Amino acid sequence: MMGRILSAIMLLGGMIMAQVQCSTANFDNLQMTTDVDDAQPVDNVDTFDAEQEIVYATGTLSNAPSDTEITAEWYYMEDGETYIDSATLETGSTDFYFSLTQPADGWEPGMYEVRFYIYDDLEETLTFTIE
Repeated sequence: MMGRILSAIMLLGGMIMAQVQCSTANFDNLQMTTDVDDAQPVDNVDTFDAEQEIVYATGTLSNAPSDTEITAEWYYMEDGETYIDSATLETGSTDFYFSLTQPADGWEPGMYEVRFYIYDDLEETLTFTIE
């Protein structure tokens, strides 16, 4: 009986530690940029020209175990909220970037959002404009 109680306590402790480990991961230095160089932004912008082929969202993931899942979801925000695309990375603490390529028929002018998740939890949002 004591063995089962000890196992249950150890299991519960492991679950609590996993929760703490996940909750310590966070984003830093999130920004939009026109290009990246070795995962580093070359500039910090919030407005892009309609001719921009690719827009980038960059940042740093801190305090994260090596198997942390981060996701970027891209939305067009004019006339409501239109989902565009998403991508997920499994990584630890590191600099990262996500990118969105201009659609074949060009960018719709207006406001956009990039939503950043750690696992399934929305952590941060960046907005930008295409003119």
